[in-house]
Amino acid sequence: MTRSPQLTASLDSSVVRIYNPTSKNVVGAGFLVEDRLVLTCAHVVADALGIHRCTVEIPNGTVELDFPLVAPKQRLRARIVFWRPVNPDMFGEDIARLELEPLLPDKAQAARLVRSENLYNHPFCVLGFPLGKENGAWAYGEIKGRCANGWLQLEGTRQTGYSVEHGFSGAPIWDDQLKGIVGMAVEADINRPKIKVASMIPTEVLDTALTPSDLPKRKIPSLLPYLVNRIEQEHELRRVIVRNSPSPLICIIHGDEFQSHDKFLERLHKVSLPRFLGEESIKKYHLPSPPKLNNWDEFSGHLHRTLVDIVIGRNSASQTEINDFFHRYPCPILIHTHLLTEQLKEKFETLDNLVKFWCDEWTINSNQNLIICIFIKYQIKRKMNTENSGIIKLFNFLNLNYLIKKYRYEKANQKISQHIKSLCNSERSNPLVLVPELTGVSRSDAENWVRDHTQNFIGEAMAENLMKRIRNLFDNWEEKNSSNKIPMDHLAQELIKVLKSNC
Repeated sequence: MTRSPQLTASLDSSVVRIYNPTSKNVVGAGFLVEDRLVLTCAHVVADALGIHRCTVEIPNGTVELDFPLVAPKQRLRARIVFWRPVNPDMFGEDIARLELEPLLPDKAQAARLVRSENLYNHPFCVLGFPLGKENGAWAYGEIKGRCANGWLQLEGTRQTGYSVEHGFSGAPIWDDQLKGIVGMAVEADINRPKIKVASMIPTEVLDTALTPSDLPKRKIPSLLPYLVNRIEQEHELRRVIVRNSPSPLICIIHGDEFQSHDKFLERLHKVSLPRFLGEESIKKYHLPSPPKLNNWDEFSGHLHRTLVDIVIGRNSASQTEINDFFHRYPCPILIHTHLLTEQLKEKFETLDNLVKFWCDEWTINSNQNLIICIFIKYQIKRKMNTENSGIIKLFNFLNLNYLIKKYRYEKANQKISQHIKSLCNSERSNPLVLVPELTGVSRSDAENWVRDHTQNFIGEAMAENLMKRIRNLFDNWEEKNSSNKIPMDHLAQELIKVLKSNC
């Protein structure tokens, strides 16, 4: 059998050589089947990573490989995205799918996979990397019958030369009659080396590793896209907590309604406060803002009863009993309340009474790690469409009702901002801390997020691709919105899309 031009084009440009990064030895082969996607044997990946061949869980490490016939020694890295380990009781065992880092050699091309129900006696050839032949060696033979696990038997037909042996695993099997790749070399009979018999996984079984529904998707941590920036806010909270702990903290957290207030609360609850306080967990309670009431006594009484109900779970309790509950609780307690511009734009009574309740009227034990967070969302009138086409811009400009509402909200938000600053500067029994305003996120913040929080999750190769996507995202936003900062809500949704495409 001679190597035809079709074979050279389809096989040479697709075959890869897989290394053990510690020993630098070649442990097997694989082949490119789609853009950046490589198929190989699971046991080859296990050998490359130095783990047991029967490892059940998909490994987290990266695999080193190159394209020896078109770009030798140009080492690339790939992560494992499909894993079916060695298991004699499983149909179609010993398959792994790898996803390469973005930049492939120019001459690398996906193999031409073919399928046939009858491959009996078809001649084949395969390029492998047996011991001492790291530059490759060719083996030739015929495809024989099917085994119970879905594999097909391979038999060598030449008295001299190489047979399919250790080092050929993962290599593509070229069928000379069909002029394409019909399977993957998987196993040789190492107990009987004089018998030139091996096995291959046919293409129709390999197809299961190419089906998107079969791919093990890593779940994106829900908070990951919301860990961008907020350094200024965390720094202020940490400064106050470290200086005063253990003691109560009452703070106002403010920003427009598109800055993911609820996710910032979740971040405080699950990440920041446990780290600042050296605790494994924080107990969280939501204290709803009271309805509009006639006077302070009604407001205070309503808030007290609500607090008793959500914390202790009964109809009544004294302030002393509640404080005693707080003090005896085994971990710090976080209580949060949320207000909107709509509740404050006419007068600040609700906010003033809430601050008065916690800072002046409620006597909190001085050694209690109790954190009270009052969230204020500035409602704003946004443009009808973030794409900001010329027609939408013109409509917004000519829409008098829109402009009036936008102006009123802006004026109300300015007054609220000024008022909360004055509240925090006033002398109180329990000090009130104003956390820096939650604002949009800059490109440098997003890039630092990739370096600090995301690279370990998606790997270095995917992190480079993510950086490019972030650059394009900010370029498009700035062009359409005349701002170099993106609201957290919008940015997080875009980052989620990008992460899903890389996981």
